[in-house]
Amino acid sequence: SGKALMGSGIHYFPNPVRNGFTVQVRYKETGVMKINLYSLDGRLIKQKQLMKQEELVSTAVDIRELVKGVYMLEVLIGDQLRETMKLVKQ
Repeated sequence: SGKALMGSGIHYFPNPVRNGFTVQVRYKETGVMKINLYSLDGRLIKQKQLMKQEELVSTAVDIRELVKGVYMLEVLIGDQLRETMKLVKQ
C-alpha cells in the first residue's frame, strides 16, 4: 500500500520490488540512519547510509542489480535496530 505512515514506524513500497523501493521512516530519533539488505544466509548485500535530521524521512534504494528472491531489510537509526522486514525482489 502506498499510504503515508500514521504514528511511528518503518515501511517500504512497492512490495514486491522490481528495480527499486522507497523506505519511509517516521521516528523522533535523529542521527545516522542505515538501511541494510541481507541475503537469507546473512550476507550483507547492500547498505545505504544517510543523516536523519527530521522525524519523517523517505529514501530510494536501487536494487536492479540483485537477483530475484527474498532478502532481509534492516533499518538502524543511531546504531539501534528499529526494524527488520522481509523484502521480495521479482
